[in-house]
Amino acid sequence: MENIRQMIGARIRSLRQAKGYSIEELALLSGLNPSHLGKIERIERNFTIDTLNKIILALNVSPGDFFCFDSPANVQEDPLIDKTMSCLKVLNANDQKAVYEIAAHFLMRKEDS
Repeated sequence: MENIRQMIGARIRSLRQAKGYSIEELALLSGLNPSHLGKIERIERNFTIDTLNKIILALNVSPGDFFCFDSPANVQEDPLIDKTMSCLKVLNANDQKAVYEIAAHFLMRKEDS
């Protein structure tokens, strides 16, 4: 029987890979050092609940889905949309609004073409 740390490390890796993230990308989104994240995946380092929460948020999954170890990694149809949403989550409200305005401006220019 695997212990909980092994199960969590394996779940982080499977979700990260299913969503198309490198360790560096997920580390950036979660605010962790890539080396530290890799060690968590390989169960070479302990982690806090706060650290795990950062990883779960960056993976854009619910805690319930994360801890459902028997089910396969659930991936959206478009990994780019998932990555974009994860990036937006780490921005403050003003920066999120700025990104939205840029995207809206881009779409209006495309419609005019």
